[in-house]
Amino acid sequence: MEELQYKAVFSFELLLSSCKIGKEGIDQEIMAALKRQEEKGLYPIKWNRETSANGDVVLKYEGAPFTNLTYKNEFVIGDNTIAFTYEERTNQQVMLPNISSYVYMLLLAIKVAEKVNGDFDKNSVKCNVKIENNTDCYFYEKYSPLAVDFSRMLKYCLKKNTGFEIELENKEDVYLLINRIYQQYKSEHSVEKPYVTVVKGSFDLMYDGL
Repeated sequence: MEELQYKAVFSFELLLSSCKIGKEGIDQEIMAALKRQEEKGLYPIKWNRETSANGDVVLKYEGAPFTNLTYKNEFVIGDNTIAFTYEERTNQQVMLPNISSYVYMLLLAIKVAEKVNGDFDKNSVKCNVKIENNTDCYFYEKYSPLAVDFSRMLKYCLKKNTGFEIELENKEDVYLLINRIYQQYKSEHSVEKPYVTVVKGSFDLMYDGL
């Protein structure tokens, strides 16, 4: 099989400051949340469960829709952490990463974190975002689970190998987090709309529905 040398990797880690139920409890809450979404007809993924060398719970799902395109979803759940990685690989030098599951799983994981860690205003959650890519990656509206604002006349390219962290203390912080992820896609040819931005109403609708 030909080596798929070009990749786009989107990951996040949530650090829970006041979780008392441990990795088993967090795992149960995540599985329950995933089940609820599956019952709605959303993301019917059959996860493979493993245990890492240090005892963390690992949930994996991999696919290959084409011979030159593979993807992997992976949760790693610790006693006070929820990490997730979406990786896409291809042999094409230009990529249109499907960020749908990454964005969706981040919102779902934050909902779980809020439940097991306590209200944001009492116990904040730190989120670390990391994006790795070794080729040009462009925004493709069809792969976004949220409505966005950008110029359809232009191409928006993902910043190379970027990352940031943010403290989540309320719902507005969650929107800022998601919007900042989308704004990693930038066009050098627009002053009015240099970044892809998330429509607030679309975010509210999805987040409140989880």
